[in-house]
Amino acid sequence: MDEIDRLEETPDISDSSLVELALSKSRIYTQLGFFEKSIILSQQILNNFEEKFLSLEQKCDFYCYIIESLWQQGRFEDSLLIIEKAEYLATKEINDPNSLSSKEITAKILFQKGSVFCFVDLVKSLEYLNECLILSKITKNDDLYAQCLYRKGKILTFKGSLQESMLLLEQSLVKGRALNNSIIVAKCNVAIGEIYRLKGDFGKALQFYNTALIYHQELGNIYGMAITYNNVGIVYYSKGDLDNALEYFSKSLARSLEINFKFTVVESSYYLINILSNKNQFAEAEKYLELSKKTSKEHSGTMIFYYSILSEAILLRKINRFYSLGRAQEILQSIIERNLVYQEINVHAMLNLCEILLHELRFTDNRTILSDLEELTNKILKIAQQQFSKSLLAEVYWLKGRLALLDTDIGKASGFLSQAQAIAEGQDLENLARRISNDHDNLLSEVNKWKNLIEENVSLADRIKESKIDNLVLNMINRATFELDEIENDIPVMLIILNENGIPLFSMQFGDDTKVDQVLLSGFLSAINNIVQEIFATEGLIRRIEHQNYLLIFQNIENIIVCYAFKGSSYSARKKVETFASKLVSSSFMQYFGHTILTGRYLEKEKSDIMEKWAQEIFS
Repeated sequence: MDEIDRLEETPDISDSSLVELALSKSRIYTQLGFFEKSIILSQQILNNFEEKFLSLEQKCDFYCYIIESLWQQGRFEDSLLIIEKAEYLATKEINDPNSLSSKEITAKILFQKGSVFCFVDLVKSLEYLNECLILSKITKNDDLYAQCLYRKGKILTFKGSLQESMLLLEQSLVKGRALNNSIIVAKCNVAIGEIYRLKGDFGKALQFYNTALIYHQELGNIYGMAITYNNVGIVYYSKGDLDNALEYFSKSLARSLEINFKFTVVESSYYLINILSNKNQFAEAEKYLELSKKTSKEHSGTMIFYYSILSEAILLRKINRFYSLGRAQEILQSIIERNLVYQEINVHAMLNLCEILLHELRFTDNRTILSDLEELTNKILKIAQQQFSKSLLAEVYWLKGRLALLDTDIGKASGFLSQAQAIAEGQDLENLARRISNDHDNLLSEVNKWKNLIEENVSLADRIKESKIDNLVLNMINRATFELDEIENDIPVMLIILNENGIPLFSMQFGDDTKVDQVLLSGFLSAINNIVQEIFATEGLIRRIEHQNYLLIFQNIENIIVCYAFKGSSYSARKKVETFASKLVSSSFMQYFGHTILTGRYLEKEKSDIMEKWAQEIFS
């Protein structure tokens, strides 16, 4: 930057040279987080030279720097207006749409559209980025191609498609290294760290964040440091390590203030207010709220402003006085009613309002509040579906499962938990899937307790306590992920394959307990027959029930049901059932089962022996 400043002072420097230097300067400002400077400089050049001799490529680059600087500050509506202007300009001035230069201009605008729309419409965002990938490959713009891979990877992480996201980010990382582009390399390290955080592997997450920090420090990239410190803070916050979280959010805030990066100023302040409130340090929290309000003062209607008033609502909620809870509720409802394009703030507001409503429900026992909670969770569910955010979708179904318990609907609660776990497992969200699975196991083991609570018509306050729904909401608010524990293995008891009438075609006992054999083939079969039609009505979805001291998992495959009885964790049991079902489907046994069902006979010994061998390999 010093060299550019020196060249600008050269006597008799031409206007064309000044424009080229301004392009370099705007690019550096944008990369290093000096967004206001980038906007001012880019707009100044466009105002002074646009009608004189700026090429279409130069105009496009300046507009793209403005667009990126706007959306990076949460000014999404403003950035969309500039995109419209850039697209109109390109349409008007492009003479040959098939030329490489025209395709490169289009690709750059598509990249910015994809970046902005990831906060507005994920489907459109991915469409724009896919088009950008094609065009940047055609034009051999490797730098843009690497950036586009990174941006698409970030969006897929938000959706919960972690495996696909990881592949794209690793490709971007390789490209960045080949280009010697330390900024892309650093960004990819942060994004990969985020994936490991979501998986609950905090050690690996911190490794990638620390690598990113080394690159940012070498570059003097204060903006990059602020973002990365914020991510490290979220790791510690997710773990419940508030002291380390406080340290890193403070570092993020300090770096953001250095470059006046307002979006991270209010975001870090939001977390600091949460932490200090949890520590009952309300006076300190008030200081950060004042800073947040001051930062957002001139940004009414932007995401910076709404992050600030969300922080105010959080502090009022934590003060936990009737007047403060009422005011917090008003603020949160006003945010929700605006249906902001930045959905993360909407979700934060809705979850915090859920927490307040649960608090009110605990004290009033007013059942109409259950309807309000149902409506709120449906709104969060709609956001998750619209954004294709599988991780949020799984968490919302988990929350709806706990909410169904408050309404004393055990079957509905179990159904929601099954949906939640299936979604989490489908996206390789192992940590989340295991936590949901454990919760489902606990529910099944406490069915009699819940039946007694229903019969006794206990208060909603007692149901909240027993369901622990308030803890789940707080964990969702706090982005609690928890580190991965060792998987507790299941203990196999029996495997049964049944037809659609509940008649066994094959059974196998694990271990030597003959009593178990009699129990499963008599009492358990009657329990199975009670739900056999329901199982066939939900093809592919794994169901589970508890009977006496055993858990039973069912999976419907075409015209048969696989039933596995076990003790212990159902998470590992589900994995085994899925593996066994997959092996069955890919074998000739499925055709043979059709014949067996028609004749109503057990498997022949030769085939039964093969089945037992598979079962021993998979379940034991």
